[in-house]
Amino acid sequence: MTEIVRMHKGQRYVAVGQFDHVTKDGREIQLNGWLSHCAECGRPFVAKMVGEFVFPTRRCERCAKRGVRT
Repeated sequence: MTEIVRMHKGQRYVAVGQFDHVTKDGREIQLNGWLSHCAECGRPFVAKMVGEFVFPTRRCERCAKRGVRT
């Protein structure tokens, strides 16, 4: 099986599957998981996102800063 790899601003993301998620309003959805390394500290993390690969998370939960660009 071939790896699905995407690049965003020099950061590499590898598809790791889908995750079940329940939204705040109770809907059950699937999130796509992408393994990467934090742009700030270098720690590996899984970015989970809905739909297409657009504007991925670039930092791990420990380094996340809402509203601050990487």
